[in-house]
Amino acid sequence: MKQSKLLLLVFLLCLSLCIFAACAQEETPADDPGTEEGSSEASGEFTVEELLQNKDFRLALNYALDREEYVAVASSGLYYPGTRFVLPLVAGAETTYAEEYPMDVYQSTADLELAQQHLTAAMETLGISDPSEITIKIKISDDEGNRPIAENCQDQWNRNLGINVEIETVTYRAMLDDRVAGNFELIYAGWMPDYDDPYTYLSYFVSTNAQNGGKFSNERYDELVNTANTYSDKATRLAMYAEAEQILLEEAGIVPLQVRQRPWAYANNLKGIVRYYLGPTVDYIYAYFDGQEEQDLSFSQTDIPTIDPQLFNASASYVAIKGYSEGLVHTLGAEVRPGVAESWEIAEDNMSMTFHLRQDACWSDGSPLTANDFVYAFRRLADPNTAASYSWVLSEVKNATAVLAGEMAVEELGVSAPDDYTFVIEFDVPAPYYLSFLDMPPFHPVKQELVEQYGVDYASSADTLLGNGPFVITEYLVDQSITMVPNENYWDRESIKLDSVTIHVMDQDAAFDLMRTGELDLADIPVDVANSYLEDASLLPDHTAELFMDGAVDWFCINMSGSTTGANN
Repeated sequence: MKQSKLLLLVFLLCLSLCIFAACAQEETPADDPGTEEGSSEASGEFTVEELLQNKDFRLALNYALDREEYVAVASSGLYYPGTRFVLPLVAGAETTYAEEYPMDVYQSTADLELAQQHLTAAMETLGISDPSEITIKIKISDDEGNRPIAENCQDQWNRNLGINVEIETVTYRAMLDDRVAGNFELIYAGWMPDYDDPYTYLSYFVSTNAQNGGKFSNERYDELVNTANTYSDKATRLAMYAEAEQILLEEAGIVPLQVRQRPWAYANNLKGIVRYYLGPTVDYIYAYFDGQEEQDLSFSQTDIPTIDPQLFNASASYVAIKGYSEGLVHTLGAEVRPGVAESWEIAEDNMSMTFHLRQDACWSDGSPLTANDFVYAFRRLADPNTAASYSWVLSEVKNATAVLAGEMAVEELGVSAPDDYTFVIEFDVPAPYYLSFLDMPPFHPVKQELVEQYGVDYASSADTLLGNGPFVITEYLVDQSITMVPNENYWDRESIKLDSVTIHVMDQDAAFDLMRTGELDLADIPVDVANSYLEDASLLPDHTAELFMDGAVDWFCINMSGSTTGANN
């Protein structure tokens, strides 16, 4: 009996000690620096989503990156370190946007002191005791040239911050899809201007833009970008854009990387090729070979995801589509020329545009092309069922926001055809830049009966599409090549000198090798060897090597949505 009582006392004593220990563990002093309201405990119980939503952590990533070192690896020093989002040479009110509105949030070299300050602040907020507890993943395409530049960022962030970085590679098309869907932590991104105005960049990060897969969201940013166009004075508009860009940088909505220059070479007698920082990377419409009987042009693109105008989502698609299709206008470098529309009027308040179509404009099969074909194309782009990644280009068009949201019928979109050869666009806000915008593929006409006949297979082969441009596609081998010949029904047929155009799909190194042997007429030069060819003309005696600014800015898009699997997007 005594033994039983003794055992009971021992049990009760042990139970009391356990309860006391548990209570003591639950009580946290109010001034404990290891935790704060709403954060994880100091044990390191945090998520990557919390990290990416933490402004200090995003700033740490930015300040820890030496962009001069980055471009040395990415382009052998040919590119410019990227310290902002808008291309610096975009037009300003009097000179350039960059000259009139400089940004000094980030420098081209790393600021390790600031990087550590922000990392420490982020770790304290999230209860992280050691940076080695942090692992983030960056996603890139499987192009061979992307691996070393991703590894450089991996090395810099490990070396300068002590965090771990994993690299995930996917196909180029998968990367485009993942970027829009929000299926990433950090993902490599690039943007080329569609017209000469900061809005072409800054609209990307408006919270309602479908391209904004990382879900950067700032009310003041949205207000500035969305209302700037209500001011007709360009200096006022640009000042608002500059404030918006400053917010994007100060909030560390992105990690700017570089501004690209493109080294390329072309046959010495090839004339009329236009490469410019606006529009397609290669405009070959009016090209020809001087003093040569054969007028057959052959070049390459690394990938052509689609040649359906409304589903356009990459610059290589722009290059291919512009060959067989034409919009209301034709941009050639900085010049906006008549396309299907031979003339137009823009309202004084920039709230509408009226286009007068050529009566000799027609489809490549000879059937008439009318203003109703443009009405159908615009409505197809706006239709939520089309799921066009570039539907955001309609943002300024009257009722577009409601139509895109499924709150209004597509017939309510602010486009109309008063007659067969008059096409009118109405806007919700002034859009003075919209004219040059209209050369983009999403605005090109498509034949309604063919789209309805082939459905999702439209533009999947040469037999399932119809164009109205300077060339006709005779063969389309998906992921291999596209072959075109002149469109005999094109209104400007006399200006077309080429007998054929072939666009091959291949990587940059293979294309450069084929150009050197004469099998391709032009090609980009791989950046790791470009300096040699730019400096020594004897290495390419039959070709001219040059640099041009292609308008692309590259950055890491950061997923701030609270989900890195796309589930919330």
